[in-house]
Amino acid sequence: MDTIPTGPADPDDTNESGLHFVCLCRSPKQAHDLGLTLLAADLAYWVIPDPDGFALMVERPDIDSIRHLLSAPVGIQDNLLQPEQAPGSSTVGPVAAFWSLVAALSLLAFISMPEIVSRGGLLADGVLQRGEWWRPATALTLHADIGHLVANLVAGILVTLALAQRIGGANAILATLTAGILGNVLAVLIRYQSATLSIGASTAVFGALGVICALPGVLRHLGRSRMSWVPLATGIVVLGIYGSGDAQTDVLAHLTGFATGWLTGRTITLFRRNSGTGPGINEATRAILACMIPLLAWLWALWS
Repeated sequence: MDTIPTGPADPDDTNESGLHFVCLCRSPKQAHDLGLTLLAADLAYWVIPDPDGFALMVERPDIDSIRHLLSAPVGIQDNLLQPEQAPGSSTVGPVAAFWSLVAALSLLAFISMPEIVSRGGLLADGVLQRGEWWRPATALTLHADIGHLVANLVAGILVTLALAQRIGGANAILATLTAGILGNVLAVLIRYQSATLSIGASTAVFGALGVICALPGVLRHLGRSRMSWVPLATGIVVLGIYGSGDAQTDVLAHLTGFATGWLTGRTITLFRRNSGTGPGINEATRAILACMIPLLAWLWALWS
């Protein structure tokens, strides 16, 4: 694009608000069209009127890399915008391991029902009055019957795989599990006087959907692009259609799962934006830690 300067950034190209100059555009539309690429890379931008046109400004000082991104062909831009994953990382492996664990625990529970359900199901009185805080985690691994289990497995695998494409497999199952547990905790706090016993992984499924809707490029700068509403609207539609179900469906848990998933997604975004790029816990270790959480919760439940 001929509007993108190719030379090094001028250190004086910074306004009094601390914004850095990227390029000068002929019209607001041209500036916002370029801004869409920045939004897709989770970069905020500003369009400021200038005597010679409209200045595209950003917060980050690494202007050369931003100009390179904007001047790259579309296919190259797509590659530049892909999330980085460590060598050997997998999206399918951790997701398959996590949902296989959920299936195995559910099938084992079928053998000893209803005793195991009463011990591990989500019950407000048990959590708040008797301190049985394993229930928000163990309830995710219990299902009423095979149909209930299969439905949650199919939905969970599809949604978690979609999330894994954005943040990696291990991070996806950690985020899904976190959102599911927090969603159950929130549901318990809301209906603290209820005797309802709730089971199923659907809270985690809707939690994963909430995480997806909260990731960069979805909710950020809604007022600047109508298209940025589409993923959020899709999530709300799915929540409305499949989250209501019949009289036995725990609608509250679906809503709280989606809400805590959204908060989890925003937390992930802030953490990744503010953290360094140094080495962290590897993919396999994170996946093992995620799978250990429901196992440890069940050990706590059975030995308490």
